[in-house]
Amino acid sequence: MFLSPTNQAAKEALAWQKVAEQLKQTDSSSLNDNLNKILQPVKRSESVNTFRRLAQVIDDHSTDGSWLIGRAHLFAGVAYILAAQTALTNRKTEDARQFCLSASENFVKASRYLSSWERKSVLRWASQIKRIADKLEAEPFYAMTHLKALLVKAKAHARFVPPVAQGR
Repeated sequence: MFLSPTNQAAKEALAWQKVAEQLKQTDSSSLNDNLNKILQPVKRSESVNTFRRLAQVIDDHSTDGSWLIGRAHLFAGVAYILAAQTALTNRKTEDARQFCLSASENFVKASRYLSSWERKSVLRWASQIKRIADKLEAEPFYAMTHLKALLVKAKAHARFVPPVAQGR
């Protein structure tokens, strides 16, 4: 079965959301044992190895693993931005708008689990992507340019392994 690039990105975003939900239900003491099962929905994602490194940092420092939930929502947001870009390229403005709003929602959810120094950036992105969603129809070039820039920022941030030893 062939999925369009838009559908692949949306499917990956939903899978990362599922990972976040599973992480919420997992005790941090059993995270290492359950990680393969939790990451099953995103096993083909290019971000899964980064996520494993993040989980290892938590395990090594015996730190509260709640920010992993935030990272899963960040990866979902990144996938939604990619889906929005692809939809906009294909002139499916309403689909792009929905993907933008889903990305914004995931960034807001992520912020609840991230450190204070990360939270501000992520909430700013949520606000920016809502403004982009409002300009998709009238200014598609503006929207695409900003989506590309936001994708670069969000992807780099999601893959960053924060210094968890310093606390939240």
